[in-house]
Amino acid sequence: MKLKVYLIFLVSCFYTNFCVADVGCLSDFSDFIYINRTTGTGPNGGPQYSHVSESSRIIRSSVYCVKYTTTSPSPCYINSTRTNYQSATGTLVNFFYVNCPLDDHLGYLFPFILISGFFLTRNKFLIG
Repeated sequence: MKLKVYLIFLVSCFYTNFCVADVGCLSDFSDFIYINRTTGTGPNGGPQYSHVSESSRIIRSSVYCVKYTTTSPSPCYINSTRTNYQSATGTLVNFFYVNCPLDDHLGYLFPFILISGFFLTRNKFLIG
């Protein structure tokens, strides 16, 4: 019974964290997706996004496991109120987080799983 509860909890965590899509503005001049939408429209007629702090954007990179798609080129505008940053135009995209590849960490992960499995089955923890 304990094993079933543990597996259900683990599976629900993966579904809730990795299957959510959101809308953002991909800058035409950098590799950032801006996520804080404000009211009103920008000068190019598209929705307006604000750049107030570093938490207002995410980097478009395979390192951070962010994928994006765009169906048609819809314009958006990024209004930056930070010093040394300029406002810019962009493209409206749907972005989502995906599972990161574990190739670089398998050397650490595999022995941990083997040792944990050995002790869990010997002590009959989670089995019963």
